[in-house]
Amino acid sequence: MKDITKKELIMAKASALFAAKGFQSTTIQDISKAANTSEASIYEHFKNKEDLLFSIPEVAFYDMLKSLESHLLGIKGPENQFRKLIWHYLSYMEEREEFARLFMYEIWSNQNFYNKRKDKPLTDYYQILHKIISDGINEEVFRDGIDIPTCCSMILGTMNHLILSLIVLNKPFTLIDKGDSLEELFFESIKKRPRKEAELWVNFNKKGVILQAALNEFSEKGYNETTVADISSRARVTGPTVYEYFKNKEDILMCIPELAVENFLSELKDHIANTNSPDSLFKLYLWNQASSFDNYPKYYKVLLKEIRCNQNFYETKAYQLFRRYSLELINILESGVKAGIFRKEADLYRVRDMFFGTFDQILLENIIIKDHKLTVSSKIGAIYDLMIHAIHIPQ
Repeated sequence: MKDITKKELIMAKASALFAAKGFQSTTIQDISKAANTSEASIYEHFKNKEDLLFSIPEVAFYDMLKSLESHLLGIKGPENQFRKLIWHYLSYMEEREEFARLFMYEIWSNQNFYNKRKDKPLTDYYQILHKIISDGINEEVFRDGIDIPTCCSMILGTMNHLILSLIVLNKPFTLIDKGDSLEELFFESIKKRPRKEAELWVNFNKKGVILQAALNEFSEKGYNETTVADISSRARVTGPTVYEYFKNKEDILMCIPELAVENFLSELKDHIANTNSPDSLFKLYLWNQASSFDNYPKYYKVLLKEIRCNQNFYETKAYQLFRRYSLELINILESGVKAGIFRKEADLYRVRDMFFGTFDQILLENIIIKDHKLTVSSKIGAIYDLMIHAIHIPQ
């Protein structure tokens, strides 16, 4: 067995501390004590704490890439390679819960990681998936017309969404037992079938003014760099006025999704009020979700970067509203199964993960990594095409 180097020991101890305490709460002194080395020794290998943090996924993803390449040796045909990649990602992450926790909390939506490191192994892993799907289309195993980048976003986003959900809700970290239903959904969304015609389809009070000002500040500066004074100045109110409505800065942050989801639920109810067909309801639900992304990009940037990975969020009224919103999707899917339109074999809760995970990944790529205006509506056709093939009974 290879002896561990000083650098590897430092990274291992840092990874454990970052996963347990969080990046912000872990100091170089903490790491030096855990690794039984001096702080100076750490700086011999890393520029700073952030450099150390980013070095961990670089090594992990390189190992993950080499592991995938080894697992794919001798696997013939795009369908078999596709299935192997799904199982590999799930099993690799399940066996490395500490890294999965670190990745989701500290790396996944960290803009500096993507800007500064341009992590090649992670990109190469994505490119392998891209090539497998492309080869499957060329060999007529997978359907023509698949938007491959969107499909890759759906697959990786769904699995990461599942990982994040298990971590933040402190559920047993078991991914393999979801593999069958995920693989089945993914494959149904892309496999070749007989061709058939596709269907495409505040009033602000003072509290609201403060929340809108906070949203703008958090979106532009980030939560950690924004002060209550910044928010009060932008809202044109005094500091004491802010505290009449909110306990502290985190309370302001957590109230933003509460107001937003109340509005989204109200809009959704209006949009689906006169519709009974499960297929049409699903289209309207998807459209409602996509249009909200296009209309409120700052909100979704803050939601993804600052709120979703905050454990405190899952104890708020806002999270209960999120659950109500996602339950509307489950109800639509169940009605489709009862009506004989959607497949009863489809795991509806994994369909939910697929739905929201796809949008999460597109958001991540458009808002966090590329930092440009989000245009999810341009991808609605591709998302609907993948999703409806995954759940619809073939006709």
